[in-house]
Amino acid sequence: ANFCALVGTGILFSLMRWLSSNCDPQHPLSENCPKAEQWVHHCEDLQLGSSMEECFQHLSGVVKTTQAFGWILVVSMIPVITLQCWNFFWGVELWSALKEGHFIVQSPAQVSTQGVLAQPLTDA
Repeated sequence: ANFCALVGTGILFSLMRWLSSNCDPQHPLSENCPKAEQWVHHCEDLQLGSSMEECFQHLSGVVKTTQAFGWILVVSMIPVITLQCWNFFWGVELWSALKEGHFIVQSPAQVSTQGVLAQPLTDA
């Protein structure tokens, strides 16, 4: 699940970066760029009546500010994914050992005890 989230986040950031570099409403570099009504749909959080250029500038700013979040996510997910892989391999190893009849759990060590005489009750 974490790996899928990491890949999905990477795809989302790549798409947003492509939009901000290729789809300036004044000079679009691709025919796949959003049309006027689609720009309005992408920028629903802006004021009603905002222009395509304002929407484009807003999305370009979002790309720049969320790029730091993406790097933090990538860096924090690497140890998580590594630990999940280790857990999988350790689980397979444990399962194999249990299937073969090996006992993994050791019996507890003998606790040394000392006999003590009971103390008589004293009236205070």
